[in-house]
Amino acid sequence: MSAGFDAHEEDQIHSPGDTTVTEFDYAWLTENLQKIANQFAKGRLISVLEGGYNIRLGPVSPLAQSVAAHVRALLNTHNGPLWRPQSSGQMTQFI
Repeated sequence: MSAGFDAHEEDQIHSPGDTTVTEFDYAWLTENLQKIANQFAKGRLISVLEGGYNIRLGPVSPLAQSVAAHVRALLNTHNGPLWRPQSSGQMTQFI
């Protein structure tokens, strides 16, 4: 999944009013894509950050809020263990 958050209504890439997408819409989309992955791909879903440019306000910026909503949705809808890479390239279960 290409997790681009530049469609957010407060992102800098477009003019105000061009879109009404918020972090809640990104959470909804993520939850539904994860449900599809749970049903058809054993819960496997790859998420790659590729866009979102408004970082003004740091942790409360539209990009940060969208990423947080996306990750929370992944954690809330995942049926199975989550994995993280080890420095050796191996994968280690952490949840």
